[in-house]
Amino acid sequence: MTVWDLELKHKPRLAGRKYLPGSKDGGFPEFLSGPKEGFPLAYKLAPDIGLDMLKCGQLCRTIIDRDLPEYFAILFR
Repeated sequence: MTVWDLELKHKPRLAGRKYLPGSKDGGFPEFLSGPKEGFPLAYKLAPDIGLDMLKCGQLCRTIIDRDLPEYFAILFR
């Protein structure tokens, strides 16, 4: 999965957003930034992998335990 696969279709506004603490202060980013190479770490399940839901959950748990301490964010699709 590449950074482009993760790119948002629109840029969500952050600055001045209602109920977002600090968003009205100067220096707050106007828009949510897009993904950067290697962040977030993203996994996409191949449709023909043949895992049932239990095995898929166990695989995701293994990935989380292994990679979350290093990357701080993981996206599963």
